[in-house]
Amino acid sequence: MDDIDLGVGAVALLRETLVLGRTGEVGGGLESTLSVRQRGILLMKEQLDLTSPEHRRHPGIIGAARVLDTVSLL
Repeated sequence: MDDIDLGVGAVALLRETLVLGRTGEVGGGLESTLSVRQRGILLMKEQLDLTSPEHRRHPGIIGAARVLDTVSLL
């Protein structure tokens, strides 16, 4: 779990790359949470649950892909 608390006028540029296993591997499970606040006010909360291969196959998740790359400008 990552928590970021931005000060007044602060900006954060985040890049997170998740690689779930090597070529030909399913990879392990992952649960990731990111919370971003500014002066105590919640701007964004994101939770990703890939603890089982079945979760990954749902529409809008990652399907057969093994790499997830996210860039956020806050």
